[in-house]
Amino acid sequence: KGVDVLVLGHTHVVRVDANPPTGPLVVQAGHDGTTLGRVDVELTRAGDRDPWRLELRRGESLAVTDTVAVDSALADFAAPYHEAARAALAERLGTAARDIGSPHGRASSGPLWDLLHAAQLEATGADVSLAALPDPAAVIPAGPVSRRDLLRIYPYDNTLAVVELTGEQLRQVLERSARAFADYTFAADRPLLVPGAAGYNLDGAQGVSYDVDLTRPAGQRIVNLAWQGQPLAADRRLKVVVNSYRLNGGGGYEEIAKAPRLLEHGADVREALAAHVRRLGTLDGATGHAWTVLPDYAPCPERPLLDRLVRLGAVPGDEVLRLFPDEPARRADLGYWLARAFGWRETRLSGAFADVPDPLEPWLDGLLKRRVLGREATQELFQPFAVASLDNATDWCVATARAAGEIGRASCRERVLTDV
Repeated sequence: KGVDVLVLGHTHVVRVDANPPTGPLVVQAGHDGTTLGRVDVELTRAGDRDPWRLELRRGESLAVTDTVAVDSALADFAAPYHEAARAALAERLGTAARDIGSPHGRASSGPLWDLLHAAQLEATGADVSLAALPDPAAVIPAGPVSRRDLLRIYPYDNTLAVVELTGEQLRQVLERSARAFADYTFAADRPLLVPGAAGYNLDGAQGVSYDVDLTRPAGQRIVNLAWQGQPLAADRRLKVVVNSYRLNGGGGYEEIAKAPRLLEHGADVREALAAHVRRLGTLDGATGHAWTVLPDYAPCPERPLLDRLVRLGAVPGDEVLRLFPDEPARRADLGYWLARAFGWRETRLSGAFADVPDPLEPWLDGLLKRRVLGREATQELFQPFAVASLDNATDWCVATARAAGEIGRASCRERVLTDV
């Protein structure tokens, strides 16, 4: 009340309420200097001793393009500061042994997210780290790591803080974060995130392990929550490092804003990252796989095909929640899913392979009966936990398709090989 103009600059989006009939005129110029917000205000008064009165207010957003002329005086004034900033950003802090990014975006922990967590834990000595991933597309390329790289992956001027949370409060924080994900129904063309959900309010954790089961209702999605290899007790007290944005209520995380504060004004997040990189020297890009969404293939390109199998009834949804998409397929996996897709399960067991686990044997016998395994059928051992070769995949897929009456042409192996 009583405010005529608001000039904002926090949410990084362009906003202009040009001529609001009531309330203040609101202008926000976006980010990265790509736009300029302009406000024009006209004031009038009847005489020299009369108060000024607002007569007119206008707002607009002006695009800043390459054709906009440089102000030479301002450029000359800023030149030494610009060069100093460039030199500071070019400071080499360490080396990346390989590209460090987020292969599955915000759908699971990954090398880049883990790097941020590791820096926060190292700087504070906390038990658990909570952090959002500012840009899931950002990558630190293999080679020298500079301050510019750290600014790219973490553009915010946040500092670190430590609060005390119980196990139950941490669970509620993670449940709040998990609300950013859409309900998973195995339907086609559904987004993984709720439309409009702010990615910077989706926190991941390190120091605990857990899964986010998207097939469960919001508020009940955090499963298998563990600390130090054991289920996390609801009354266990943990030191949890967060950033200043979360500490002060950013994102609506009431559990954090109201928690006891053990450290309120810690290091700048980027300085913590710089110190961590300097100490390590070389970043190996390893990840601890602290958490993932379920189904775990949801962020992968194969998602539409697997979801379709569930919709067709070829496999139950609860059996595809955890497929370990980043790990090589084992011979047992390949044989089981081929037989499972067609319901080929025998009740009279052959005992053909001495090394096959009991639950797998009925399914392999289903393949044996239909001559899917080819020359493998004559071997004494099946080697179920050996990595499936490309020849295994193509030969067994072709034989399965033929046994099911799906294809019979001689070129089918080449077609399957192309798909694989």
